[in-house]
Amino acid sequence: MKNHIIVNGQILQTNKKWSHIKQGQKNSITGWLKVEYYQFIEVYLQKPKRYKEII
Repeated sequence: MKNHIIVNGQILQTNKKWSHIKQGQKNSITGWLKVEYYQFIEVYLQKPKRYKEII
């Protein structure tokens, strides 16, 4: 049970792939990422660097 946690008395799987997540959950995650992206641009006045550029 290393990939599960108990939330509100129910077992929750924590290692789901993107294709196994419900559409409502995908929309929530996408919204959070969009907000974080725009906040990053406001603070640093540039877009975040891609992972390939960092390495």
